Amino acid sequence: MSSTLLLSLVMYLFVTSATPGPNNMLLASSGLTYGLRRTVPQILGVGAGFILLLVVVAFGLGLVIAQDTRVLTVLKVIGVAYFIYLAWKLWHATPGAANDAGSPIGFWQAVAFQFINPKGLLMAITAIAVFTSPGPNYAWSVLVIILADVVVGIPCSVGWAAFGATIRARFNHTDAFTRFNKAMAILTALTAILIVTD
Repeated sequence: MSSTLLLSLVMYLFVTSATPGPNNMLLASSGLTYGLRRTVPQILGVGAGFILLLVVVAFGLGLVIAQDTRVLTVLKVIGVAYFIYLAWKLWHATPGAANDAGSPIGFWQAVAFQFINPKGLLMAITAIAVFTSPGPNYAWSVLVIILADVVVGIPCSVGWAAFGATIRARFNHTDAFTRFNKAMAILTALTAILIVTD
């Protein structure tokens, strides 16, 4: 991979990883509700899940979706249902949730979420389609994309979770906390609506 293409890849990964999306909204909300330390499994799950998604897209899923759009439709339906569930959880989150029986999204939940997250799917498909080299260097270029994502994506996830954790003290008042999580819930529900209307 040329240095110019590598720079383009890094820029692409940064822009898509740093901008708001389902993962980042959930990470910020988890940071706010549970703190940064308890959100670490979710951060690692997002990173590992996206790497796994890249591998699956690179060596099969992308071809399956291209040949049968019903696969994408099924993924969208599952994604919409899960987004509605997450929106419901965010809407009903309380400042005491971190001390209650509730718990943040775990590692394996975050891994699985990458496969129904439309933004993540689009990111993975685009990255593989645009930044891989055909022929004998294909596997190597997939590895470069994965390494670039680790370097760029994980810090972005940490940043969003840290953002939530940092403002946690400012949202110790129940009303302010509730307003923030309800706003995140609305954005998550709107994401589901956008998937349906796409």
